[in-house]
Amino acid sequence: TGGMILGTVLDELERRDLNTALITLCVGAGMGTATIIERV
Repeated sequence: TGGMILGTVLDELERRDLNTALITLCVGAGMGTATIIERV
């Protein structure tokens, strides 16, 4: 789910000492979403 992906991305940003990440989701029926996460 989106919540699991977000949690994984936040953990990986901290583990790899990175600042930004891109999350994409395919929702079905031609819909989708993208989110950019930035550590501050």
